Amino acid sequence: MLDQNGSGSDSQVIAAIQEAITLKSTYNIRVINISLGRPVFESYTLDPVDQAVEAAWKAGIVVVAAAATTGVMRPRTASPLS
Repeated sequence: MLDQNGSGSDSQVIAAIQEAITLKSTYNIRVINISLGRPVFESYTLDPVDQAVEAAWKAGIVVVAAAATTGVMRPRTASPLS
C-alpha cells in the first residue's frame, strides 16, 4: 500500500484495509499490522483511516498498530493511536 519510500495516501491505506476485510475468508487473514505516522486533524470517531481500522476489527481481524511520535522536544502521539 506504500511506495518504495514508505509514502502513500490515506485512500491507499484505507483501500488496503478494505481489501484485507474482503479477502479475510479467502486467505484466512487474522491480523493486520500497520505502522503509520500521520498528523491528527479530527477525532478518531471521524477519521477515515481510524474508521477503516475499526471496520477491520469489527470484521474479526486483529489490528496491530504502532504509534509514531513527533520527537524528543515535542513528544506527541500521532495517528492511528491518537
